[in-house]
Amino acid sequence: MLLPMKFLFLMFFISFSLQAQYTWEQLREQAVAAYKAGNLPDAAATYEQVLQKAFKEFGKQDERYSQTAYASAFVYCKLQNYKRAEELYLETKNIAEQKTGKESHQYALMCNKLGVDVYLPQKKLKEAEALLTEVTQIQEKLLGKEHPEYGIALFNLGVCYYEQKKFADAETLFLKAKNTLEKTLGKKHQDYVLVCSYLIKLYESQNRKVLSEMLQKELQEVFKN
Repeated sequence: MLLPMKFLFLMFFISFSLQAQYTWEQLREQAVAAYKAGNLPDAAATYEQVLQKAFKEFGKQDERYSQTAYASAFVYCKLQNYKRAEELYLETKNIAEQKTGKESHQYALMCNKLGVDVYLPQKKLKEAEALLTEVTQIQEKLLGKEHPEYGIALFNLGVCYYEQKKFADAETLFLKAKNTLEKTLGKKHQDYVLVCSYLIKLYESQNRKVLSEMLQKELQEVFKN
């Protein structure tokens, strides 16, 4: 049986009024709970309310606004709503640039999220390449070449080259990433294994069977012990 429109409006108004009484932290906890429960649409909708509340109560320069925009963008990526995710990551990137400058970990993180989580899945490879090149340069300057985050940055840029069929450039970056991650994380770490899997895929796509088999054997030996 259909409910009268007045009743539906009343229920909506009551729900909205109750929602307005929640604090930012309470709404954020609801969004997190929805995400953990696997209810991504509800999580996204709640995060939008958290974002609005953060804007009204704290302003865009407050860390709570940036945190909410970042978390919301992450959920939208899971939903493959890349348009909204891009808007939010661009906003957090601009805020990070204003607050910490272009040579900061926070700015690099936002560039990386845009490149890896938004542009690569959509095959917007030129946009991804520009951002991931910037991330690699920032990480090298801030952390040096003997740091796992630099190795991961090299790998992400390598994936971008691989998707563009720039196989020579991709191989160079994969090998550099492999060496860096081997030194800093060890051969059993999942990031090292991931880089090796891409190298194997690259070698097989070029019919370089000897190199592919050598690398596969290396991984087998690592996990045999």
